[in-house]
Amino acid sequence: MHPIRLILMVVAILMASAQVSASSSLDAAVARYTDTEDGRAAYVRAVEARFGAANDDDGGAGRARVERLLLPLTRAAQMEQPLVVVTSRDDVNAYALPGLVVVHRGMLALVTDDGELSVLLAHELGHLALAHPVRGIRRSLRAAYLARRAARAKDIDDGARAFVDAAMHADLGLHEEREADQWAAALLPRAGIAPAVAVGLWDHLEAAGIPDDSRTHPSYEERKKIYAMR
Repeated sequence: MHPIRLILMVVAILMASAQVSASSSLDAAVARYTDTEDGRAAYVRAVEARFGAANDDDGGAGRARVERLLLPLTRAAQMEQPLVVVTSRDDVNAYALPGLVVVHRGMLALVTDDGELSVLLAHELGHLALAHPVRGIRRSLRAAYLARRAARAKDIDDGARAFVDAAMHADLGLHEEREADQWAAALLPRAGIAPAVAVGLWDHLEAAGIPDDSRTHPSYEERKKIYAMR
């Protein structure tokens, strides 16, 4: 065999082996922080430390509201209830990490209608159901490296912080956001939520001046059409 071909073959084998190892480490990290009691507790602590936990009164009420609204959605989707963290941040945002939904206090303050908040939560559940956070970690070299650290960490809190860092470096984009909207639009009627509620949500956010970053998310007009078609 020609030396160059041999070198290329060895490189290909090493790369394939590295990919298998990285995938195995990510699976181990996800299991460690979403499937075990100690891991879940450390995961929640790490998220709260990173984003700032809402105080007990504010955070407890907000978390209870989010968990209450998630319940019919997860039942309709036949999914397990994800972990929930309500942060002290006042910006209007919510997002999904592996096995966990983060909602900022600013989102709960603006979206006071439970039906509209359910639409947002259905979207985040869509990310989880479609494994977008994990897929995004796999696509990012930095995130994959952090996931390996999280899987191998001897101290579970150190590992949880690395896992949150990995999740925040996940490579997600417009395609995943559109997929999550389409998944949520199909789920909502099964959970007893009318498409008009979803259209009202996007009107509400637009009227409040919350930008729709069309580089990474569907525009408000596209989102209205996605949900109205159901």
